Amino acid sequence: MGQNSSDKLHLEHKFWSSEIGFWKEEITFLKKILHKRNEKKGRKETKEKISKYNNHLDHNLRFLDALEETIKTHELFISEMMQIVKESDDIGIPENEKGSIAAAVDIVDKNLTDHEKTKKHVKKFRKRYTKLRNKIFKIINLA
Repeated sequence: MGQNSSDKLHLEHKFWSSEIGFWKEEITFLKKILHKRNEKKGRKETKEKISKYNNHLDHNLRFLDALEETIKTHELFISEMMQIVKESDDIGIPENEKGSIAAAVDIVDKNLTDHEKTKKHVKKFRKRYTKLRNKIFKIINLA
């Protein structure tokens, strides 16, 4: 894993972390608005939707917490791998350790695959959350 690729991954992680922070704040705000909307008199059907949307928001918060943890783990892994690469460059790689380096490359490949999975999770979440947010805005506007 070269410096350029690790920098690219780090920037992507920073962007995702920023998005996650925004979404978490927005979810907290939406939950407050839904709570206020639910206190008003209204149809039973509307109150049921509000309850359902609150549950979805709670689920999304848990998902975002897990996603944040995954990103932190990736960042730690990248940092450790870059340190190993730096140290091996500083001292040279002994011939008898080529097997362990091959194993390290396999670990890097697996982590990059995990990174791609995380990228897909973020992309799917954006779509799913946007739909939910739009439904919540419709409920709020009924007030």
